[in-house]
Amino acid sequence: MTDQGQKTGCLGCAAVLALIVSLGVILMMSMAPPMVRNVLEAYRLRLMDLTGLSEPEEQTGDQALGFAGEQLSETQQSAYKQLYEQAAGLEESFAVFEVSSDDIDPAYKALMRDHPELFWLDGSCTYLYSRMGDVVTVEPGFSVELDQVPELQQRLEAVADEFVASLPEDADDYQVIQAAYEYVIRNASYVPGASQSQNIQSVLLNHESVCAGYARSYQYLLHRAGLFCAFVEGAIADTSEDHAWNLVRVGDVYAHVDTTWGDPTYQEADERIASQDVIYDYLGLTTEEITRDDHMIANKDELPECTSHELDYYAREGLSFDTYDETALSESFARQVASGQNMAMFKFADEQAYDQAATALAEGTFLTDDLLGIASRRGDTRMQYSYVLSDGLRIVKVYW
Repeated sequence: MTDQGQKTGCLGCAAVLALIVSLGVILMMSMAPPMVRNVLEAYRLRLMDLTGLSEPEEQTGDQALGFAGEQLSETQQSAYKQLYEQAAGLEESFAVFEVSSDDIDPAYKALMRDHPELFWLDGSCTYLYSRMGDVVTVEPGFSVELDQVPELQQRLEAVADEFVASLPEDADDYQVIQAAYEYVIRNASYVPGASQSQNIQSVLLNHESVCAGYARSYQYLLHRAGLFCAFVEGAIADTSEDHAWNLVRVGDVYAHVDTTWGDPTYQEADERIASQDVIYDYLGLTTEEITRDDHMIANKDELPECTSHELDYYAREGLSFDTYDETALSESFARQVASGQNMAMFKFADEQAYDQAATALAEGTFLTDDLLGIASRRGDTRMQYSYVLSDGLRIVKVYW
């Protein structure tokens, strides 16, 4: 017999042996606990693949690797891709090959940060690791019953498609980022304990959420619009309470966006702020700014340093000032009054300039002639106004 014939014969024997083993595994599965059954089924399928008795499924995981996934090790990325494929297929349990149990937690957490569209996963999971073959069987927790997912998925996609369709045809990337910011804020109220608050259903369908729901909904809308958006985990500095927001990118410029803190319903302690439609203070911040304003970033080393003000709402709207220049401030004030607002906003890049503005407000000398001009047009002899200071972001808001 030739060498080729020997190889063919050996392969045939292996196939028969694999079939016998596969049947034995099936018998064992019928008597095993659920997670053990999952491991046995994983081995059976792998054995069938290796012997050519079944064709391995086409791998699409490379398309799923998001920003958080890119930070993982090669082995963890393999786990991430396998988890994504099976999660997207609405599997109740996932067999992940050629990884260790230590790879599952970082891969699963990265998956949850990258893919808000997997709303039916609640972020929890249990797993069983088998050293023989390095197989981990994962059983995720679900936020809804899997048979409800297709209908909910359709409704959520319809909402996102409607948002995308509402964008002007000539909208640039920044305008899309701003539109999504406004959409999330206008379509949600901050409600602690809201139903499905950790996923996109809360904002896009139920219109009540907390920070995780806000951040994932914003991420989902931008992804549907074809833009980069990452989920950022952290905490509020003065309370150590967990918090979440987003990282956006236009070209090679990154910036932080916090839709939760941009929602007046979150800031309702101050009636003047709560009366606003959208608070733009948290659209397009640098790393230095957002950390100065009580945001602690959990995985700061994994994120790019945001140093540009190109995506800052105040800078783009001509409301940002390097110095305390009364002429420039007066011109900006006039433009804001002409737009019909009953408030004016100013942001200072320099701490000294901000302190000068705050001192002038306290002493009643801030844009005195401009404010008296409004009073005169109203037929008043003196101007009644109030103001709010944001020391963290160096923002001044004057209300009349």
